[in-house]
Amino acid sequence: MQPSVVSVCCSDGVEGAAEKYNLQKVSLLRALCKSVGIQVLLREYSLDSKTRQSFYEEDIQTVFPIVKHIHPKVLPPSFASSLYFTVKPGFHYPS
Repeated sequence: MQPSVVSVCCSDGVEGAAEKYNLQKVSLLRALCKSVGIQVLLREYSLDSKTRQSFYEEDIQTVFPIVKHIHPKVLPPSFASSLYFTVKPGFHYPS
């Protein structure tokens, strides 16, 4: 099983992960942003400089939620058929 991008970058650092798994830093940035739900500004980032900051607050465009699992509720056939007949037009519950 392949480790997640977040765990690789946190344990080895970006430089260590890029060397260990033979990845480009831009690919790590793309995978990290996709897995945590961040959209950054499309521009050329200088990821090789250790003395200069690569990202600024203005680079983050949007933050969107990541939905991992959706469990649709399946109705049993008997309940679904009774629901169909109660929702039919013209049927009213007695008051």
